[in-house]
Amino acid sequence: MNPSDYNNRLSRKERVFKQREQDILDAALNSFCSDHWESVTVSQIADQVGIAKGTMYLHFAGKHEIYARLALDFYQSLLTRLDEPLRGNGISRFRQLVGRAFEVHLQSPVYRRVTQYCEREDFKCSLKPQIAASFDQIDRDIERIVSAVMIQGISEGIFKPIQLDELILGFRCTFHGALTRFWANRNAEQSQPDKFVDSVTSYMLSPIVNQPDTLKMHYKQSTAQLQSTEKDLELNHE
Repeated sequence: MNPSDYNNRLSRKERVFKQREQDILDAALNSFCSDHWESVTVSQIADQVGIAKGTMYLHFAGKHEIYARLALDFYQSLLTRLDEPLRGNGISRFRQLVGRAFEVHLQSPVYRRVTQYCEREDFKCSLKPQIAASFDQIDRDIERIVSAVMIQGISEGIFKPIQLDELILGFRCTFHGALTRFWANRNAEQSQPDKFVDSVTSYMLSPIVNQPDTLKMHYKQSTAQLQSTEKDLELNHE
């Protein structure tokens, strides 16, 4: 169902409730810009929205549910970006995929704090089953997209026939480790984000390509293919 159609079917009371919930999330996200974001209270968020503290609990059981909702909204936007069509061979698609993932993360420094917090084991254990299931579904959807790229690379003979679960684990660990380093080195990597992303992507590819020269060769080919495709799209648009 189209979101606008869904909103049109809501009663006025339901639309007000839905908008107030979004106002709470926006106020919470704004409050989390501070380095002391974890000390922000439900009362402070309620004050920003202009509602009573008790009204907050009509929407969320507490801060943990606000964290979870913000994280899920972020991951949904990430999933939407990753699920857009990819072009070229396995290496080209891998580079596009990693680039998109970094793009979404690096544009969202406040969400970074919340999503990292939501990765904590004690936080996950505190979630209601329905919310925990939503996180699990996001994980499966992202794994599906990454797996498709890996499988294509293996079928093309570009990537080594490594077990998918090992590839996914390596992908996740390297990606999140790189993100942590990026946010920690404000005056180094952050001054040249494109170079940083390219270096990390090459590092992620190096142990899974079949031969040492394959990475360079296919990088040149995939770059040429992308440039050609983009040129064709521009001509068609004109």
